[in-house]
Amino acid sequence: MGADVGFATFDTAIGRCAIAWCGDRVVGTQLPETSSAKTRQRMQTRFPRTREAIPPADIARVVNDLVALLSGQPEVTSALFRWTSTGCRRSAAGSTRLRDGSRPATP
Repeated sequence: MGADVGFATFDTAIGRCAIAWCGDRVVGTQLPETSSAKTRQRMQTRFPRTREAIPPADIARVVNDLVALLSGQPEVTSALFRWTSTGCRRSAAGSTRLRDGSRPATP
């Protein structure tokens, strides 16, 4: 495991969320659980080969955009969606799942 793999939790208007990364790619996000400890535990379960760390600059920018978006700043969405779609194209095929466990429709 290199220093470019990790996860971090961060405060938002809806609670403590989390993000996981590998290099400059987001590999997962987590909406708040019922407590910060449960959010952290969920990330450790979902990404067992990562450790909690300070996100690199590229990931920190995504975190800042997520914080702004979840606080209701709509001007952030276009930049965030551009970044997300780029990240999704570079992620492993079929690795994305919706909250209900299903896979998103292929565009």
